[in-house]
Amino acid sequence: TDSDDRLINIDVLGALRRRKWIGIAVAVLGVAATSAIVATWPPTYMSTATILIEEPDVPADLVKSTVSTYANDRLQVIQQRVMTSQHLSNIIDQFHLYPDNHAPRSAVVDSMRAKVTLAVVSANLTPGQQRQQRQQPQASIAFTLSFEDQDPNVALEVVQRLTDLYLAENDRTRQEKAAGTTEFLSEQAKKLYADVQNLE
Repeated sequence: TDSDDRLINIDVLGALRRRKWIGIAVAVLGVAATSAIVATWPPTYMSTATILIEEPDVPADLVKSTVSTYANDRLQVIQQRVMTSQHLSNIIDQFHLYPDNHAPRSAVVDSMRAKVTLAVVSANLTPGQQRQQRQQPQASIAFTLSFEDQDPNVALEVVQRLTDLYLAENDRTRQEKAAGTTEFLSEQAKKLYADVQNLE
């Protein structure tokens, strides 16, 4: 068996020696093709905005804050409201993103949606916070919003527009929650006042 293994090794080495020029040619062609693709590939620029999620000013033990303790769920709601086909279609028209694209409008909108990236930055909770929220191991503290385009100015302007939409939608949802909280507290105050009147 040792002699058979030696013969197999000799045959493999002999085959490699006989075909070494083919291997070198394939490697050179591969490097040349890769270099040509890289040289002709259009540059792509990414613009990124980082949005900080601030803590509420009202103590949580006094009034349940209108700012959610964990912003992941709220971010998802805001993202669904901002990344609608209507909003994205307006941005496409505003910045002339796909002037030569004759695909259906839905396909163009999906293409733009694929270029928008939202990433949440999270922080670990303290042990006390983990006891309060055992099903939520992380708290969001910020998120990044990115967009890719071949024109750096367009990428920047689109991200700015998307950021404005996110902030405006966030303000609107907070105002809605604040109004709901105010109404709830007013009703509770009226009930307490009525209870005090009955006790007196």
